[in-house]
Amino acid sequence: MPLTNGDLEVSSSQNISRHKGQDHTKALEILEKEYPERDGLSVTTLLDSRTNGGLTYNDFLILPGYIGFPASAVALDTPVTKRISLKTPLVSSPMDTVTEHSMAIHMALLGGLGVIHHNCSAEEQAEMVRKVKRFENGFILDPVVLSPQTTVGKAKQLKEKWGFGGFPVTENGTLSSKLIGMITTRDIQFHPALDDPVTTVMSTDLVTAPYGTTLVEANAVLSKSKKGKLPIVDSNGYLVSLLSRSDLLKNLHYPLASKLPHSKQLICAAAIGTRQEDKDRLQKLADAGLDIVVLDSSQGNSIFQIDMIKYIKQKHPELDVIGGNVVTVAQAANLIAAGVDGLRIGMGSGSACITQEVMAVGRPQAAAVFNVSSFAARFGVPCIADGGIQNVGHIVKGLALGASTVMMGGLLAGTTESPGNYFVSREGQLVKAYRGMGSIDAMEDKKAGSRGKAGEKSDAGKARYFSEGDRLLVAQGVSGSVLDRGSVTKFVPYLLAGLQHSLQDIGIKSLSQLRQEVRDGEVRFELRTVSAQSEGNVHGLHSYDKKLILLISPSNQILLLHRVDNSTSFASAHVFPGGHISPQDGNLPSQDDASLHEDNEAYRIGAIRECFEESGILLARSHEWPRKLVQLSDAERDEGRHAVHAGRVNFQDWVERHGATPDIDSLHPFTRWLTPANIPKRFSTQMYLYFLPLAHPSVPKTVYIPTPDGGIEHTAARFRYPAEWLSLAKANSIILFPPQFFLLSLVSQYLVPPSAQSSANSSPPSHSVETLAAQREALLDFVKSSDPPWGEKCISPWPLKKDGKRMAMGLSNPGPELGDTKRRGDDERILWVEFNAKGGTSDMEVGWKKDLNASGLDIEEEKEYIKRRSQGRGTSEDAIRALRGNREKL
Repeated sequence: MPLTNGDLEVSSSQNISRHKGQDHTKALEILEKEYPERDGLSVTTLLDSRTNGGLTYNDFLILPGYIGFPASAVALDTPVTKRISLKTPLVSSPMDTVTEHSMAIHMALLGGLGVIHHNCSAEEQAEMVRKVKRFENGFILDPVVLSPQTTVGKAKQLKEKWGFGGFPVTENGTLSSKLIGMITTRDIQFHPALDDPVTTVMSTDLVTAPYGTTLVEANAVLSKSKKGKLPIVDSNGYLVSLLSRSDLLKNLHYPLASKLPHSKQLICAAAIGTRQEDKDRLQKLADAGLDIVVLDSSQGNSIFQIDMIKYIKQKHPELDVIGGNVVTVAQAANLIAAGVDGLRIGMGSGSACITQEVMAVGRPQAAAVFNVSSFAARFGVPCIADGGIQNVGHIVKGLALGASTVMMGGLLAGTTESPGNYFVSREGQLVKAYRGMGSIDAMEDKKAGSRGKAGEKSDAGKARYFSEGDRLLVAQGVSGSVLDRGSVTKFVPYLLAGLQHSLQDIGIKSLSQLRQEVRDGEVRFELRTVSAQSEGNVHGLHSYDKKLILLISPSNQILLLHRVDNSTSFASAHVFPGGHISPQDGNLPSQDDASLHEDNEAYRIGAIRECFEESGILLARSHEWPRKLVQLSDAERDEGRHAVHAGRVNFQDWVERHGATPDIDSLHPFTRWLTPANIPKRFSTQMYLYFLPLAHPSVPKTVYIPTPDGGIEHTAARFRYPAEWLSLAKANSIILFPPQFFLLSLVSQYLVPPSAQSSANSSPPSHSVETLAAQREALLDFVKSSDPPWGEKCISPWPLKKDGKRMAMGLSNPGPELGDTKRRGDDERILWVEFNAKGGTSDMEVGWKKDLNASGLDIEEEKEYIKRRSQGRGTSEDAIRALRGNREKL
């Protein structure tokens, strides 16, 4: 019998429904026969401007399909021009705060493409192209060659210039000359006499391969040898080309790299304008090895661009030309007729572009991408969706509407590989400068540009917006800053993984299939109202992912850092080392995914990275057996610490260069804390225990001495016994926050300081190694105890009872995000806290829930209490007594 509201004692007349459902096995048949209209809209109906107006990416959603394959099976290869394809559909924008040679190199290594900006001299731009083309090769056909007269000092300068230090030495210092030796970084690194010729230090015991050796054969020879370079020589011993071991490693680490099939060089693109002097610039770029030229103009439908396209196709037929920008079919038709190999779509949709507002000209990006790409597809011309990309979802939508690739500016501007330096904003956040090329800053950049006919500076910003002759400049862009995103080597794979999962949700296995099924009406769309957009975004949540380490010294003391007075988080407080998760640490689930609150590799790497940045203690083990913690000199430690903190280097890459790996396996999860739901700024914080090796004569203590970071975030870093830290907090000598006070209280039961009697002489009291080991073992046994274990407990403190100025905080509630899981906190203990007017804490004490007397709650009462609070139904002790009375009657 159907149940009404869970009540078995209702009459049959009170049943909600007596209707017997249809045969469930006929569901698909009924769907086909009785529901001819499919859910959602076709792309042509969606993008009908007469009905729906001009749409942006936020105005619609793609409806899900059927998943019958893993996300890893989704293929992302796509054309960027008529002749060149990429393995991933991501392109970096030719902006002077986004793409120079470093970004272009790494985008190509990751399967995409970087377009080098032209807000610089032609010589500087050509040099950047040359660096990209030299970075990774199969056979290096034009290696840097030294002569016998080249000095050691000059070789060091060349290493600094090119970023590598392996050079062949020939009789006359050119290719096609007799090979006499090789110079490596090791040969010149510590040689004191810079004026000595390289012949005094070069290696002459060379492994070579004969001319005609295939790339596969040459790779095999190099793999077996212990050399860094493999010279290819002809029958007379003349140098023909070179093969690099580092390129072999790059092939292993970057299997998706965008490379030319014949030379194995990275594909390189660069932007130019449409002025007469840009023809000279183009010649220099072509000589440097350019593959794709991008004509950079905010409005591409001009006689200047059409003439430039025709000139390039005649003068440089080996180059592929991408024209633009365009947003209408009429604009595109002119450029296609002129012979472009690709198009850029977008006008005024970039995050730093204000053309639509200032000039009242442009088009919403979704409408522009669909209409132009549909027309261009008839002629086999791939399109780039340029602008408006703020997240993975926008990438998917741009590709679904017909674009072959998407171009990103602001999304990549905060990465390590973008030009410029990091700085700390007034809000205390690590940021990088970012500006639109139509901003006054970019158009007035005195360091940029080349000389025009009148000898005046003619930079890319003015040229892009046809402002060279203007006496007054009109801004079509803005300047600002973007938050640090870490390295593109971590961020781009995150974008690609998100793209693959999105296509999996749609039921699509490749980008070509996506475009085809959108055209056929198989992939469906839905418009979004303002309310729907609010619903689809994260709402009611302002959270941050953090990770902290209870770092335990060789003598079983705990490390705390004293935050600076003006810190944006926990000013003046003493805290465990740790901080916010970063994109370079790895991928995390979305904010609404419960697995976000589970321990994972990204949290562990982030914890070790932050510990190193803040304390100088590197928790990384050597690759070599017995895999001890790596030891660095003070200079190496400080240099790496500041480079990682400033975002100049990826932490995992830096650790790898020192022959080590972050010691994530030695981290022991020790509760997760979620800020109460009524606090606007919420944190989800993973806590860990880490035991440094026990005190022993053979253990170098200097490795574990924490140091302050120069006042960037904290002024002191010190180990003390947990009981000492707790005493200082109770005396109000230091500020601790409730989670830290609670965990220190738990740990203090096991990591007990030695008594004065434990030392038989006048030296400071200390434990034996056996006692220290026993303390650690007892603590780990405790962490594994309870149900759930302390490593899985999630705690979101909530008020139980007030006694004077102090509040008893319950610790069993896992928070609203995990309310339906078994990951409860501590059902036995509570934390007494006094909160001051500014939100600070004092007079803390750990107590037992059972000692709350009549107001104490058992688990079921606690659940009802939380439920009533969330429903606004009152939380007084009278309500609790009423609950108990009802239960007694039942």
